[in-house]
Amino acid sequence: MTFNYQSGRHDGGVTRRTALKGLAAGAAVLAAPSYLRAQSAQTIKIGFISPQTGQMAPFGETDAFALDFIRKHLANGLEIGGKTYALEIIERDAQSNPNRAAELAGELCQNDGVHMLIPASTTDVTLPVSEQGELFEVPTISSTAPWQAVIMPRGGADQSFNWTYHFFWGLEDIIQTFVNMWNSVDSNKKINAFKEAGCEILGGLVFPADLRTATIQMAQQGFKPKIMTVAAGLLFPSAVEAMGDLGAGMSTEVWWTPAFPYKSTLTGESSADLAAKWEQS
Repeated sequence: MTFNYQSGRHDGGVTRRTALKGLAAGAAVLAAPSYLRAQSAQTIKIGFISPQTGQMAPFGETDAFALDFIRKHLANGLEIGGKTYALEIIERDAQSNPNRAAELAGELCQNDGVHMLIPASTTDVTLPVSEQGELFEVPTISSTAPWQAVIMPRGGADQSFNWTYHFFWGLEDIIQTFVNMWNSVDSNKKINAFKEAGCEILGGLVFPADLRTATIQMAQQGFKPKIMTVAAGLLFPSAVEAMGDLGAGMSTEVWWTPAFPYKSTLTGESSADLAAKWEQS
């Protein structure tokens, strides 16, 4: 893959701004966490932080596949400004712990000299890593968290960030999607059913293990909402399978599926192509 951006370099190495431009497409494949910095005049370092263990481990289930894929695809390096740089990806496990994520980000910035931080999956990883990026002046490219959850806790939309680059939809998109869906149902019949059965529309954000426990308790107490929308807890097949019949009728938002009609600007592959590779791996 060749990037031909005109940008200054110093000390024979790559500048942060140049690396940021040249590696933005590659960062999207990692989905969510990783940092870049020149290890030497010939190598760009990427630090990748994700929850590979702990309650958020399902978010990191495809990490090994994605990292192997991008390493092979960029095995010959990146050409930036007429010069080819080797690529080194340093991966770290945040253990589903915000404090651990911050600690790892600080180590990558101070000890490993990374040029970019890319945290993966949920605000528990994205926020602490982004804060470290601001502190150490290292660009942070993040995703997989509504933009409000990243911007609002840090001063709101009026607060500017020097090193944070977040790409994701917002809560307004979720709300509009489900309101439109619910409005397409015969509301009168549903409202009568809710009243007679004492049911509600239930929504929230909960991780897989906690969702299963809560759903079992609701069933034991005879409470089963007619509409139940849960963020995070039903995103992955393993989580849905663990729910068994308890998950019947539930819904969740998704930001990527194999059915999406898009192709990677990095590899040219479609969403279906990428999913097929994962299933065969």
